[in-house]
Amino acid sequence: MQKQKNIAIIPIHLNSCNKNLNWEKGNFPVAENYYNRCLSLPMFPTLSDEEQDFVINKVKEFISK
Repeated sequence: MQKQKNIAIIPIHLNSCNKNLNWEKGNFPVAENYYNRCLSLPMFPTLSDEEQDFVINKVKEFISK
């Protein structure tokens, strides 16, 4: 399974809209480390019970490994 990144929390220096600032990977190692290790769960008001159960089950499945 390919690791997916959450684009909502991508370090600002790696965001494509900031390429003109000439920031590079490695300029902000703490932000990059956080980005590579964080877990972002879906949370929004319209998340259905079925979707919540899916997320909960996936977290439980991961923890039990």
